[in-house]
Amino acid sequence: MNISIKVFFWFLVLAAAGSPLVAAADGPASSGMNMPHMRGMDMSGMHGMPMGHMEAELIAARGKVNSIDVAGHKVNITHEAIESLDWPSMTMDFQVPDDATLKGIKAGETVDFWFEDQGPGRYVVRKMRPVAPPGNAE
Repeated sequence: MNISIKVFFWFLVLAAAGSPLVAAADGPASSGMNMPHMRGMDMSGMHGMPMGHMEAELIAARGKVNSIDVAGHKVNITHEAIESLDWPSMTMDFQVPDDATLKGIKAGETVDFWFEDQGPGRYVVRKMRPVAPPGNAE
């Protein structure tokens, strides 16, 4: 066998044998997440941090409670414009996770509330409190 053919042969053998090792050494980057900008970052402070569920950003708003559906876990609110979402004032239903969220809230009251956007048409109130009437500051 010619020398150049032998060299080429061994090059192919070594390249083929080395490719699984290279892929295994790449680890998490080959698991579907390509984050080259993260290479070299110190992640030692991330130990023990929950990664499965990231905290959703709560959106603050003020509005008037029109109706409460405790059984359906819903509240209908006419809210003021919400600049952070570029929403005008409107009336809409919000979901509530439990009865405790509605504790002390009555239809007709003006409330401050905080909700999260969980996808198209799914807005969940996480906190709600009545607004103190003028002259009755909290």
